[in-house]
Amino acid sequence: MNIEMALLPGLVRDTPHQVCIVVDVLRATSTISAFFERGVREIHLGASLDEVRAIGARLGDCILAGERGGMAPPGFDFSNSPTQILRANAAMLEGRAVAFSTTNGTRALRQLVTEGAPLVLTGCVRNGPAVAKLAIAEARRRGCDVTVVASGRENGAKVCLDDVIACGYLVHLLRQGAKLDNRPASAVAQLMAEDDDPDYLQLDHSTVDLGDYAGEEEEEDYEEEQRNAITRYPFIPWNAVSGSGEKSPTPRMAEEGATLALRLYQSYISEYNDNPTQPSRRAFLAAFNECSGGHHLLRYGWAADTAAVCEAGVTEIVPYVDASGEGLVLRSAQNKPPVVS
Repeated sequence: MNIEMALLPGLVRDTPHQVCIVVDVLRATSTISAFFERGVREIHLGASLDEVRAIGARLGDCILAGERGGMAPPGFDFSNSPTQILRANAAMLEGRAVAFSTTNGTRALRQLVTEGAPLVLTGCVRNGPAVAKLAIAEARRRGCDVTVVASGRENGAKVCLDDVIACGYLVHLLRQGAKLDNRPASAVAQLMAEDDDPDYLQLDHSTVDLGDYAGEEEEEDYEEEQRNAITRYPFIPWNAVSGSGEKSPTPRMAEEGATLALRLYQSYISEYNDNPTQPSRRAFLAAFNECSGGHHLLRYGWAADTAAVCEAGVTEIVPYVDASGEGLVLRSAQNKPPVVS
């Protein structure tokens, strides 16, 4: 199982073989989490505001929610605001359906389903540990990889830094849960630098006949070194091959997009000496306040949302997209197992 990260929805590799975790931390996937935390039954995804209104009319007693330009459209019950939802009267939300559409987050969810992803989950800081755990279990059950997908901004056209930071948090949890080595690359480089024989591993897909360059004794030592390399250095590239030329059967390293997101996340967390598995709200606040999304929320009057999205691991709810009926519907994996494929 590989763990990957896409900076934009359009950059997901081999979508039909990926369990995808979509992240729009400021704010769609955080808002989706908040809705389920407050007891809504299901969330219907609309491609447009008109479709949201049509869903509401078809379902009857339905909450309309979403945004365009960061604000609630006329006649909608809620904006794309987790704070507004978490503070709402529970009786207004419990057991009801929601029709929902946003500029980037719901667009990314719809795109990945259309492109054939076997399972699409919504992830954020609030449900980080729970979504990572479920994604690993489902990827192993289905024989898939896991890709964390940043929704981006401007209809998924530009990279959004706050999404990448949140994706790094999920990558950390995924690598930890999948028992991958979490040492930073610099630590591995140091181990290699201190090794008496840095040519410990063959990274090509073809074998090297060391006999062309050295005697039989040196060749035997080299082959023994290759056989021991995986146990001595557990953090190795996914395409590392043994001395026999066979590819290692167990991927042991996240690809570079995931590593990029992880290192970015760790750089913010380390400033507060936080445990990356249990990050503090202030570390995420500091990070998101540097991002354009944080600036937008201040301008729109939703500054409280930044605090709401920074609470790590406060819910076990994992929403997933169910495409088995009419339209795309988000449901909670706690209420119904994600059997979609």
